[in-house]
Parts: sequence; structure tokens; C-alpha cells
Amino acid sequence: MRRILSTLLFALFPVYAAYAEICPGSAIDAPATTPASRFDVQPGGETIVDKQTGLEWAACPIGYTWDGVNQRRCVTDGSSPTFTWTQALLYVLGHPDYLAKQGWRIPNVKELASIVEYKCHNPAINHDVFPSDVVSGIYWSNTHWAGDIAGDIRVVNFDYGVVSLVANSEPHYLRLVRDADNVAP
Repeated sequence: MRRILSTLLFALFPVYAAYAEICPGSAIDAPATTPASRFDVQPGGETIVDKQTGLEWAACPIGYTWDGVNQRRCVTDGSSPTFTWTQALLYVLGHPDYLAKQGWRIPNVKELASIVEYKCHNPAINHDVFPSDVVSGIYWSNTHWAGDIAGDIRVVNFDYGVVSLVANSEPHYLRLVRDADNVAP
């Protein structure tokens, strides 16, 4: 079943590519799916509040450090930190006060897909809101595939904003979310 679904997604992949490539400077004339006006970059820049959903996002994936001094960048020590799904869960449990705030969690697939900017690719995220050097690739959600006993998890591939399934034993990126303080969606 997973092989059929993956084949179908890759067959449809060029459709996503044809509608991408605006960030920065695309000629595609279409409204943004995540306009900058929808977001508030918080003081210090480490987190971003989505005023539409009431969610607060970490600006950088886990394993990257915010470096606001150098034009809003996420930096790493040269490694590309990825996690299996179990490692991602353990990370969240082991860091209850991440970025000096509580309530961080792995987003569900709808929450994660809500920050995809379909006019952009590599990464498919609004570069005016999230750091432009954010890592493309597959990001974990906390959403299991309904009825699957094998442990497949729904993910969002931020190369082009595609939602798909992966085995929970594969290593992928992790971006945390929490319910924002005093923001009504």
C-alpha cells in the first residue's frame, strides 16, 4: 500500500513543481497561501506566531540554533540533525522548557501543512516570515496513518509542500509548535 501511495505521489510531483518557485522573485501571479501579514515574528526572532491558527512555531528546526545577528539565520555545527519518530518524541519530552517556554509538541499534519507556502520550493515556506536558510526536506508530524499497524507517520516534505507517509524508523527533521499565549485564532 505504501509503495502504491508513494508511486502516486511521485507521479503527481511535477504538478507541485509547476506551481512553485516564487520565493524569492517568481513570476507566478497567485495569492500567497501563507501571507506575511498572517504571522508575527516574536521579539528576538526565535519564534513565530500564526495569528490565523493561534500557534507559535519555532523559527528553526530542532538541532539548529537561531542566529538573529546574521540576518535571521538558523545555523548548525555542520551536521544535519534528523530524528526517528521515537527520537523526536523523546526530544520533546526531554526539553519541556524549549526556548524558555512550555507546551512545545510535535505538530499534527494539518498544523504542519498550514505553514507550507505553495508558491515557494526548497523550502516551501514563506521566506519573509521563516528564515530563508531553513532546511528543506521531510518534517515529522504526530499524525499516524489511520488503520496502519506498521507505524507509518504522516509527514510534510518542505521541498514542495507534499504530505506523505514514512516509516517511523526513518530519520527526518523536526519543527516544534505550541499554542501561542494570548492569541485567538
